[in-house]
Amino acid sequence: DPEVDLKDDSTAGMLHLQGKSGEVLPDLVKEVARLRKEPLMPRLAAMADLPPIPEAPSAPAASTSSAPSLSRTATRGTSTPAAARKSMAPRAPSPAAAPRAPSPGMKTPSRPAASAGSSGSASPPPRAPSRRKGRAASDRGQIPTGFFVYGTLRPDDDSKASWTKSFNEGLEAEVAYLPGASLYIDGRYPAVCFEQTSCSVRGMLLKPAAGGSGAGLLASKLTEADQIEGYPDLYSRTVATVLTDRGVTCPAYVYHRTGKFDRTSCQRITDGDWLSRVRSGPALLP
Repeated sequence: DPEVDLKDDSTAGMLHLQGKSGEVLPDLVKEVARLRKEPLMPRLAAMADLPPIPEAPSAPAASTSSAPSLSRTATRGTSTPAAARKSMAPRAPSPAAAPRAPSPGMKTPSRPAASAGSSGSASPPPRAPSRRKGRAASDRGQIPTGFFVYGTLRPDDDSKASWTKSFNEGLEAEVAYLPGASLYIDGRYPAVCFEQTSCSVRGMLLKPAAGGSGAGLLASKLTEADQIEGYPDLYSRTVATVLTDRGVTCPAYVYHRTGKFDRTSCQRITDGDWLSRVRSGPALLP
């Protein structure tokens, strides 16, 4: 809708479609009806439903000397995400949400957002267009082709994290969506949760650039990402099928915190896009 100001807080988290009303409205009504059947806080996806992780390719032995410096990842592990976040509030799994009671209004949060700047939009994550629907699943038996990143590892992230630029070196990025998940701010950092929802998280698919070292680079980046994300203690890692903006599906590594924190005490990013978070009070990153 070209008449909508997407930077206006009053429209945050809303679904905006561009097209002829006769073609768009029927799909929009179906999406709203589907949304109203979901609980205010979607149930977590059962961990058994998350796909297994195929064996990662081994990095060449010679790559040790040429691998990107992990000084920034060590920094994240000691003074920023990994260690700092472990000292935050307990990460107990949230209780199962009760079914939503019918109401004439649109879906609203089950509680006020915890952060000071969360009084903007009260609407839930938008319904994904049809090509982005579906529960996250893996291309079983296939080695992931890259990483689905949704926060400070995104090349367009504006948090000024010290590890963003280095991690993206040698990788190509394209817009992608992770179905069956929601995005939260856990403390100061983004956290994906796989949920029983038809919502999706917007991020980037990072893959080795054409003509690069391919599997060797991917293995090196996997080791680096594990350190950045504090895997396996802080974040879990799985392989899920993501959908690119071109409608292509790809298996990718995804770091998530499903069942590792209390969602009810965290701010939910309504449209599933880290760049849409409310920026008020102290910076999210040091």
